[in-house]
Amino acid sequence: SLPNLQAALAPRIATGEVEWLEPVVGDAARAKYLFDRLRRKPTPNVLHFIGHGTVQNNNPALRVGDEDGEEKWIPVELIAQEIQGNFQSDLRAIILEACEGAAPSAFASAAEIFGRAGADAVVAHLWPVRADIARTCSEQLYRALTQADHGIGDISRALNEARRSLFVTYENTSQ
Repeated sequence: SLPNLQAALAPRIATGEVEWLEPVVGDAARAKYLFDRLRRKPTPNVLHFIGHGTVQNNNPALRVGDEDGEEKWIPVELIAQEIQGNFQSDLRAIILEACEGAAPSAFASAAEIFGRAGADAVVAHLWPVRADIARTCSEQLYRALTQADHGIGDISRALNEARRSLFVTYENTSQ
């Protein structure tokens, strides 16, 4: 999914309209490194999480890089506190792209917490979604979000445009 997102933004990256920051993947996505990255500059305008979410003890959690082969889940509240303390007015949007096995309630609850932490907008899947549809939705969202001739940066317009694209691309988007 990550290479597809980068490819979708490639024309805007090439012109300098969009700055592609180094993705946090693999070992860098382990909890100890993730929090360090959230504390350093440059701070992104958009955080895009691709992965697993769950609810543990009535609190949403996101799966980060595994530690010693064991699953590692971080409460969303801890990530939100880090964002609130370090991103000030830089953070425009958080995209929570669910995998097919994610618990949709985890992303809905996470979206609310991230919104309270200062994100201008949070986009999350609120139902089970196939990986190919989630990936296409993200690609179309970013294309629409970065189109200079269509209200660049308007997340509401971009999300509606992405949704329309899904209805045209897929016969049954309820899967």
